Amino acid sequence: MNNVKRKAETSAIRYLSWEKALLDFMEDKGFNVKTYKDKIELLSTEIWAPIIHWAKYYGENNTGLSKPRVERLLTKYKIAPE
Repeated sequence: MNNVKRKAETSAIRYLSWEKALLDFMEDKGFNVKTYKDKIELLSTEIWAPIIHWAKYYGENNTGLSKPRVERLLTKYKIAPE
């Protein structure tokens, strides 16, 4: 899972850099195409969406319990990329 986490983080960083560069270029050159901006917006929402929908893999305590054992277990499960 840690290898997958590293690959996901690398891909996200690459995409976010590409997005900023493309939007900056479009602004500098006055190249304003709505279709491109819509596609970039769609891809950005997918990038920021959680990959794994289980809170325990993000290290979040959604049980309402604040016990040391629960916190220790959450550190073992926290493997999702941020």
